[in-house]
Amino acid sequence: MNDAPKFVRLLFGYGPDMFRFAGTYFADNTTFTRRLTAAHNDPINRLVEQGIIGLLAWISLWFSIAYGCLMLVRRTGSTTSNPMAWLSITITAAFVARFVEQLFGSPTPGGVLIFWILIGGLAAMLLKPGVEPRKQDSANASSSLTQYSSYIVVGIITIGSIVLAWDKGANYLIANQMASFQHRPTVVTIEDAIDRLEQTADHAPDVPRYLNDLAELEHGRAGATDNPQRKAEALYRAYKYDLKAYEANPLEVNSIYKLAFSAWESGRQGHPELQQETIRLYEILTEIIPSDNLAKERLQILNDFLAQ
Repeated sequence: MNDAPKFVRLLFGYGPDMFRFAGTYFADNTTFTRRLTAAHNDPINRLVEQGIIGLLAWISLWFSIAYGCLMLVRRTGSTTSNPMAWLSITITAAFVARFVEQLFGSPTPGGVLIFWILIGGLAAMLLKPGVEPRKQDSANASSSLTQYSSYIVVGIITIGSIVLAWDKGANYLIANQMASFQHRPTVVTIEDAIDRLEQTADHAPDVPRYLNDLAELEHGRAGATDNPQRKAEALYRAYKYDLKAYEANPLEVNSIYKLAFSAWESGRQGHPELQQETIRLYEILTEIIPSDNLAKERLQILNDFLAQ
């Protein structure tokens, strides 16, 4: 959190979706199970994540929306037998509801999508309908090059949207469905469960919980055997799974705690070098969350233990 000058943070903020990390860092009372996720106030979120410049851009956007809605309502006039007037009132009410809700709520992908769809609808309605362009020769109105360029651009956007929808939509849906066996009464073998979760992690590699679930299975396998070699192998595999989850987002506190636990358990069972790795992870936690006393206590206990 201290890798940039203060004036840079003041102007540009900490970056998109960084409030939960910046807020957690500066909080006075935060623990392993109690952390900040959002300000539940869009202006504050903007100020933290995008700085003063971002907040001014946000304010300008809303002034533009308000001006556009006012012009639209004034243009449509009376609501008597005028469906466009009702549409103008409806879209204006939707923007007002969105603005008020974001003073107390937190942004979500679905809400942001609907917000920009509303802006698109407002922009389309502000275009003066019924004003037809002067009749001109089609060759003068639009050249073939412009038409083909438009087709190419639309094609690229369409293909990109399909690829993105599959990668960030369908794959995550498939992953969620594949991992749903954990919440069903059906009993599966541990080998089958690991195979399913590994396929799930392949579909959603940046979702840490699937990798953490794999680590928990390996911890269970280690606890169910008295064979020292098998126990060591299972604990090391658990460490590797939690390491992948941590690498997906090195600032995620829950992933660091899980990795530290796996590193310590594996360090006590055949991989002593991972005990020092555990110390390093708890030092990271004390830097990310200065107010987390649990991390400080565990760090002190581990240092005292290894010093003996």
